[in-house]
Amino acid sequence: MGLSVVVGFGAVMGWIGWTMLHWAPEPAMSTPRRRPGLVRSLLLPWLWPRFRPLILVAGWYAFATGLCANFFDYYMLRHLGMSWSWIAA
Repeated sequence: MGLSVVVGFGAVMGWIGWTMLHWAPEPAMSTPRRRPGLVRSLLLPWLWPRFRPLILVAGWYAFATGLCANFFDYYMLRHLGMSWSWIAA
């Protein structure tokens, strides 16, 4: 019963979102700007001073999470008695 309520709610919200998106007005067309090349578009964010701390924090967070995830899994399996299917969900 509970799963069907969640799936039904998701379906209704998806339908409402699609309907709202379908009836939203299109933005006015503007003249196309020249697009930078692939290498320049990859290097361009590094020139923004506010981007560098963001990428450093995101990188350290991903590193710490990846390092600790194995220990968290071991703790949940051995000491809490959880199953792999419960952890993966």
